[in-house]
Amino acid sequence: MSAVTEADGEEMEAQMRAAQKVIDGLSLRIAQLEAELRAALANGDKLSPVGREPFGYFKAEPFGWTDCGPDDEGAIALYEAPQPRIPLPKPTR
Repeated sequence: MSAVTEADGEEMEAQMRAAQKVIDGLSLRIAQLEAELRAALANGDKLSPVGREPFGYFKAEPFGWTDCGPDDEGAIALYEAPQPRIPLPKPTR
């Protein structure tokens, strides 16, 4: 079993700072989304997809899903776009 060196401790601290930066960014984004939701609800906006145009359609398959059209058998409407991916810092090692 090897002892933790000072360099190892500094690397772990750097990784913890990077992780905290990501967490802080996500917390800020969550607060922004909550504020947008409160504002939308205060304006009387409905959260229901009724009356909105669907983003697209998909059909459930045994091993996933397939894009399809609105008139295809088993088509399910999607009412929101895919979520954006959040870039995470690359691990240092």
